[in-house]
Amino acid sequence: YMLVYGRNVALEMLKNPKKVQKVLLQDGFDDKKILSLLQHDHFMTISYGMIVNIKYVTLIDLKRMIVMLDNHCIFSISQRYKKRVKEKYQYFFHVSL
Repeated sequence: YMLVYGRNVALEMLKNPKKVQKVLLQDGFDDKKILSLLQHDHFMTISYGMIVNIKYVTLIDLKRMIVMLDNHCIFSISQRYKKRVKEKYQYFFHVSL
């Protein structure tokens, strides 16, 4: 599960990255607005415009700054969100990175 958003659009994808489930149009999307619409605990922002469901994360590599989902899609973690990604993942899975 992944959510990609920009200034006026959000695309929701489930499992298959080629199939868009929903397209939401609204003025001024940001990660706080999007996260407020989702079940907060299971989602994390990995870069501007990119939110992933932690339940589908199979790998976080903080040295290479990537996240891999269970469908083998790989996404970059921005430097800005690196610390938050690490903390959220550790909290959710009770592991250290």
